[in-house]
Amino acid sequence: MEEQAVKTKAGMGLGIAGFVLGLVALIISFIPCLGTWALIPGVVGLILSAIALSMATKGNGAKGLIIAALIVSIIGTGIAAYQWYFWNKVATEATEGLKNFDDEWKNAMNDLNGELENLDTDLNEQLDAVADSLTEDATEPTESNESTE
Repeated sequence: MEEQAVKTKAGMGLGIAGFVLGLVALIISFIPCLGTWALIPGVVGLILSAIALSMATKGNGAKGLIIAALIVSIIGTGIAAYQWYFWNKVATEATEGLKNFDDEWKNAMNDLNGELENLDTDLNEQLDAVADSLTEDATEPTESNESTE
């Protein structure tokens, strides 16, 4: 008969702690804008699970829960890392966009100022032309009245 090796509880405490932290990381990682905070329990759960797996391997302990803890910690940490990458990219693009907006705003204001100056010049020329024509019209009837008398 073959003897089966007796499984010990080596690494189980750390495996359970790693599973709980991995599960917390997984749940937190799905919360928008706060998911990046799941990196902390996820990494700690990953480290604890790796240590527990090492202890279980050396001490002939059960590895099922420990492997589950590793998987859950990896998934939670991965989702949190993706959110961190995503929000970091959004912040970088928003900063660049605001810098570009500032430049575009200054260019638009300079263009608007130039157009307003052109309009002011055109308006002044038209007003001068109207004033000249009114002055000419006002002087013409008096000259024609004098010649008819």
